[in-house]
Amino acid sequence: MFVSIPDSRTPLFASPRNPLLLADRWRSLAVLLLAVTLSLSARVPGGGAADARNSPARPDRSGTGPALARNTDSDIEGETDSGHGALADGPRISGAFFQLWESDRERPSTYWEKELSLMQAIGLDLVIIQSNQPDGANFSDITEKILLAADGLGMRVFIGTALNEKGWYTNKASATFLAAEAKSIASYTKAMVGQFKPHRSFKGVYLPYEDNGLYPWTREAMGDFYGMISQAARGEKPDLKVMISPYTALIPSLDIPRPTGWTEWHFTGVLQRAGVDICAWQDGVGCSPSRIDDVEAELAAMVRACRAANVECWGNVEIFHTENGQTDPTSIDMLKLQLKRESHLVETFICFDFNHYMSPQNGNPKAARLYEEYRGLVTDSRTGLGF
Repeated sequence: MFVSIPDSRTPLFASPRNPLLLADRWRSLAVLLLAVTLSLSARVPGGGAADARNSPARPDRSGTGPALARNTDSDIEGETDSGHGALADGPRISGAFFQLWESDRERPSTYWEKELSLMQAIGLDLVIIQSNQPDGANFSDITEKILLAADGLGMRVFIGTALNEKGWYTNKASATFLAAEAKSIASYTKAMVGQFKPHRSFKGVYLPYEDNGLYPWTREAMGDFYGMISQAARGEKPDLKVMISPYTALIPSLDIPRPTGWTEWHFTGVLQRAGVDICAWQDGVGCSPSRIDDVEAELAAMVRACRAANVECWGNVEIFHTENGQTDPTSIDMLKLQLKRESHLVETFICFDFNHYMSPQNGNPKAARLYEEYRGLVTDSRTGLGF
C-alpha cells in the first residue's frame, strides 16, 4: 500500500495580484536587506564562537543517539579550533541522510542491505530518509526495503514526511500558508506512521521543511507548524522521536551569516512550540565552503536555543561541496575540520548524505575514496578521529 498526500492546500501565492503575496514579499525583502547589513557589520574576522556565550543550563531529554548534546557553558566558552573532539577518541558520525531518487526504485532489496551494512561498518547506525514523498513522488516502496534491511541489521530509521518544496521558501513567510500546510502534512504523517510502524527499526520521523529564521514574524507560526505534525506522528506511535534540521545561512549558496542573537531568539521561539526531540543544525559548508569560519558561533547559538527549549542539539555536517555548478563528495580534510570545529559543542553528528556522497556502491570514485578514508580514520585504534 502506498500513502498519498491529500491535495487540500490553499494556493495562497498562485497570483501576483494576491495582496498577501505582495505584502509578504516586500516584507521579506526588507528583512533580508536588514539582515545582510547587520551580518556584515557584526561579523568578526576569522569566525569563531566569541559572540556566542553564557546562557543558563537546562536538562536535556534522554536521546535516540549514542550521546547527548554537550550543552554546558564551559563547552561553549572553553574550546577553540585547538581543542580536542568531544569524545575521548574523537568525534564520530552516527547517522546519515538518504535522499531518494526515482532511479532508486530499480535497486533490489540486496542493494539496500549492502548499503546499510557499509554504513554500519563505519559506525553509522541511523538512516534518515529525507522524504518519503517529495513533491508528489511516492517512495514508500523504497522505504519499505530500507526498513526491512534495517530490521535485520538492528539499525534505526527516521522517515521523512511528505515535502511540498516548490514555493516553500517564499510561502513560509505566511502564517496562513503554514497553518494550511501543517494540516495537510499532519494528515499524511498519520497515515505514513500507521503504514510503517510494524517495523522495529522505525524509531523516528523527520520533518523535511527547513527553516532558516528569515521571516521573524512567523516564529510562532513555524513552531506551531512543526508542532501539529509532531503531534500527529506521536498520535500513531507515541515512542517516536521527531527531528528537524534547520540552517542559519540567509542564502544557502552564499557565506552571509546572520547575527547569532537573531538565530538564538528565533529558534528558541520555534523550538519551544515545535514539540520536536532533536534539532540537527546544518553547517552549510557544502553549499559555501567559506562558512567553515562561521560554524562555531552559529552552532553555539543553536545550542543555546535548544537548551532553552529542552531539545537535543545535533550537528548535521554536509559531506559534499559545490563548485562551478558541480556537486561532488567533500575531501576527508574538510570533513575532519568540520568535526573538529563543531565537536566541542555537540557530541552527536549526522551527515548529508550517504547514498550520493559517501557510498562505495554509487559508482562515484570520489564517494568511494571518502568512504575508505573515513573508515581508515575511525577503525584505526591508534588515532581514530582524535585531534
